[in-house]
Amino acid sequence: MKRCVTKASRTLLTSVLSSTLLLTSLLTTSGVWANPQAIEIGAGNTADLPGGREADGIIGDFVLRNDKIEAVISGNQHNRKANMVVMWDVPTPGCLYDLTPRDTNN
Repeated sequence: MKRCVTKASRTLLTSVLSSTLLLTSLLTTSGVWANPQAIEIGAGNTADLPGGREADGIIGDFVLRNDKIEAVISGNQHNRKANMVVMWDVPTPGCLYDLTPRDTNN
């Protein structure tokens, strides 16, 4: 079976890889890993999402964190949209949705 890679797929992959590289650099402290974690959010671990009134994250998203910061990257859910009015008309899978100091509320 042959797979067709569209321009949109390549753009999404490039966006995800760029976000991953950026967050990887943020998750290091002086060149030493500071207990990094990557968590896919499911029904049993929604408590791992950042909290607070402005926090955005749902089942299927990913949390990247270390001892200083945590980030939410939107999953590849069909029609995934940000929880904000400014981007409601466009799906935004693979985007950075939340970046906050660890163990604080937004």
